[in-house]
Amino acid sequence: MGNIKKDNVKLSIITLIMLLILAFGIIAVTNPSKYTSFIYRNGLIIFLVGLISIVISTFLIYLFGRKLFDKNAIFSIDSIGISDKVNILDYPFIKWKNRRISSK
Repeated sequence: MGNIKKDNVKLSIITLIMLLILAFGIIAVTNPSKYTSFIYRNGLIIFLVGLISIVISTFLIYLFGRKLFDKNAIFSIDSIGISDKVNILDYPFIKWKNRRISSK
């Protein structure tokens, strides 16, 4: 029936944003006392936020980068079912089922 291809521009922008967050996390971890302010007076909080941002952004860079370079990333709907190879979640194929909805 129909195919929808992935949007490389959006995936590239998301990956670049995650790279910026990763860079800010690395900066926060390397020298947390330099970035203390009236809101965050403790350098430990800045260190922990930087560490969390490094872990999460690295994981998301991996996921979105993998989809960015995947040649078979296509969302298609046909008579067999829905094939979703664009989404980062692991639901690649949903098969159509003829279900009878019974009313009680």
